[in-house]
Amino acid sequence: MSTFVPPSRTLSALHNIALGAVLLLPLLLLHAHGIAEGAIAIVDLCFLVHAIIDVRWAWLRTPWL
Repeated sequence: MSTFVPPSRTLSALHNIALGAVLLLPLLLLHAHGIAEGAIAIVDLCFLVHAIIDVRWAWLRTPWL
């Protein structure tokens, strides 16, 4: 069992950026498709950078991936 490690400022910032982009997606998908694609790319990049910093790659071992 791993111990809880408080998130760093970088991880918190990545989380907040991704959350903001995800919350804007419904409106962007209705009115600005190109900007919505950019928001999706931002969420993707935040996820990958978070995984690199946090060194948690267990999601790659799932059979459906």
